[in-house]
Amino acid sequence: MSSALRSRTWKTVRPLFVLLVVLDALVLLGAIMLHDPRNTSRSVFILAFTALWLLFVEINVRRLAGKQFKAAQANGQVTYTFSDDGWHTASKNYTGDTAWGALEKAEETKQFLFLSFPNRFALALPKRCVSVDQLPQLRSLIRTKLGARARLDEARST
Repeated sequence: MSSALRSRTWKTVRPLFVLLVVLDALVLLGAIMLHDPRNTSRSVFILAFTALWLLFVEINVRRLAGKQFKAAQANGQVTYTFSDDGWHTASKNYTGDTAWGALEKAEETKQFLFLSFPNRFALALPKRCVSVDQLPQLRSLIRTKLGARARLDEARST
């Protein structure tokens, strides 16, 4: 994995990692509060189980994030072609078409356009990958197709 990809992976996973560390601290605090000096074997079991569980969760988060980015890297460049019917996706290992009706909503942040589906899945389209000339046209197309479900902000720049 290249250092640039590793850096992007860490930037993506960092908020989740921080949340896990906070949750880990709370669970560990709870385990310590359950400590019973009269029953040390129970306390040791609770602390050991908590520590192993937290380790398992953190290792899995890192492993799954790495798998996702390796899969994205294996696909190579992904091209999206938007039209009145929906959009066409093409990569090294995949081609497919998606209709506008499949979307639940669209949202825009400073760096991304999120096209959200009803099953809580979203396509995160980096705005840096859309030319400055094409971005207003894409916003207009999304607004036309989704109406009030499109929360796009033209004031946000890339």
